[in-house]
Amino acid sequence: MASTGGKRAIIVGHSQGGLLATLISLRAAHKIKHVVCLAAPNHGTNLGGIASGLTKIPGTRSLLSNFVQSYWGASGLEQLTGSKMVLDSEEHDVLAPGVTYTCMATKFDQLIKPTQSCFLNDGGKGMVENFYIQDKFPQAVILHEQMAHDWRVRGLTRQALFRLVGVDFDVSSPSE
Repeated sequence: MASTGGKRAIIVGHSQGGLLATLISLRAAHKIKHVVCLAAPNHGTNLGGIASGLTKIPGTRSLLSNFVQSYWGASGLEQLTGSKMVLDSEEHDVLAPGVTYTCMATKFDQLIKPTQSCFLNDGGKGMVENFYIQDKFPQAVILHEQMAHDWRVRGLTRQALFRLVGVDFDVSSPSE
């Protein structure tokens, strides 16, 4: 903002970056205009999401926690439902006054379970747009890690940002 002279920022974050963008908007609402979350575990994920359902095997919970921490580090554990980071976001409305949000999820997310934990609830105030990529592109098979790179997701992100300044953006085909 210092470089551009901008008064309020727009933050786009994928996965934990989206959760962090939501938390930043709570702490610095006066500096944030809009947040775009791409497959962000705003309400956390469970070990079953991260470890593909292995939690049903007796005695595997601590093994899976160790796996999550060794693979993703402490940040993997922070994204689990019930973690301090997720609980911090649940203590608030999750929405900052004057900030708008676009939350995109994929029905094929293998890490965020349940996938609707990506969505935020504004109580019908019109501050949040939640949708699955498949609502716009029914045949799209997009995994969690592909959300930041897929042309449809990038196009929908551009569309959300252009909408902030009253400009239409066509997302019907890939663009460079």
